[in-house]
Amino acid sequence: MLRMMGAVLLVCGTGAVGVGQALKLRRRAETLRQLSCAAGALRREITLQSTPMPQLLRELERLSDDPVKRLFSRTAYLLRELSNRSFVLLWQQAAAETLGGILKREELSAVETMGTWLGRYDARQQEDALAKVQTLLDTFAQAAAEDARREGRVRTALGLAAGACSAILLL
Repeated sequence: MLRMMGAVLLVCGTGAVGVGQALKLRRRAETLRQLSCAAGALRREITLQSTPMPQLLRELERLSDDPVKRLFSRTAYLLRELSNRSFVLLWQQAAAETLGGILKREELSAVETMGTWLGRYDARQQEDALAKVQTLLDTFAQAAAEDARREGRVRTALGLAAGACSAILLL
């Protein structure tokens, strides 16, 4: 009986690892989708409203969900506390801290690119740059959603299969 309970726990544990990996893939896709929406909101605010950056960051923080919310929150905090550093460096630091463990390197690089344009050029140039970044983030989000759909099932199945094989060997 004890061996059977151990086998069940082993299968459940490895299955949970597989499900966790599948959820991580979904989280990445959702984060990229939210970042694309945020880039669109930035474009609208910069071109139509000319909203000051601290206020814009607070507004986007309010409208976003984690982890994108944390990106704007962290950037606003760094801007208040370390205002002597350039906005680009603050944005890149906040992006690395909040999104580094979620996004792939090229995806994070696209997010960091947004910070290089914000507040440095005229509204039209910022809008054009943000449109390009938004398109790139949309592409990444679609690819990540496809990865999550395809690989999510595989990782869940592999987790369960690894547990089942281990349980068979132990019994």
